Parts: sequence; C-alpha cells; structure tokens
Amino acid sequence: MIPIKIIEAIEIILAFILVFLLGYAIILINQIN
Repeated sequence: MIPIKIIEAIEIILAFILVFLLGYAIILINQIN
C-alpha cells in the first residue's frame, strides 16, 4: 500500500501546479488585453 504521506505530498504538488497554471493563464489573458 502507498503511505499516506506520499499521497499528501502528491496532492500538495498538484495544488501548486494548478495555482501556477491559473496564474500563468491570467498573465497571458492580461497581455492579450
């Protein structure tokens, strides 16, 4: 079985990636406008 800590670490990493992508998308939209 996969340790819970590894699952939590993966969730944190995915959360950071989602925040980064959202911020990057907002910057691109602002540059277009």
